[in-house]
Amino acid sequence: MISGMKKYLLATLLLIISITAYAQVCSYLVDSWIDDNGNQMCEYDDGTVLNKGRGMHFCPMSINCD
Repeated sequence: MISGMKKYLLATLLLIISITAYAQVCSYLVDSWIDDNGNQMCEYDDGTVLNKGRGMHFCPMSINCD
């Protein structure tokens, strides 16, 4: 059987791994601009660039955070 201290250590380790894995799923906004055609562009820290289209659009602060 696993002793009490080892159970807490294992639980803590699993929690840290799960938080780290979840944090890698989210992409956060690093830049936004309007291109030459008037389209709102949004760039995220994983390299994703979204074209929000013409007009007044706002970039989401994060994407892929399920």
